[in-house]
Amino acid sequence: MIKNKTFHILLFPSDELNIPSSEYFQVDWTLGPSVLIIGNEATGLGENAKNLACQNGGQLVHVPMANKVDSLSAAMAGTVIIYEAYRQFITTKQVRDKTRT
Repeated sequence: MIKNKTFHILLFPSDELNIPSSEYFQVDWTLGPSVLIIGNEATGLGENAKNLACQNGGQLVHVPMANKVDSLSAAMAGTVIIYEAYRQFITTKQVRDKTRT
C-alpha cells in the first residue's frame, strides 16, 4: 500500500504524457523506496497512476530506442529499468564497503 508512505514514484512510458522525462539510467534509484508504474502496450498508463504520480511529485522515465526500434514491450522495458536500479544499488554498496575498510 502506498498511502501514508514516502516513495519515489516513477512512470513509464512517458511519451504519452507529452512532458519532459528522464532516461532510466539518469534516475538516482538509490534515493529510497521507489514505485515503478508501467503502463501496458495497448492503453499505456491508467488515469489513477497518472493522478497518483502528479499528486506526489512523480517522475517520468523512458528507455531510449535505437534507430530502427519502435518500442519495447512493457515486460522488457520493466526488466531494463529494474536492472539499472539493481546495478546502482550494487555499485553504491560496493563503494560504501570500500570506504569502510
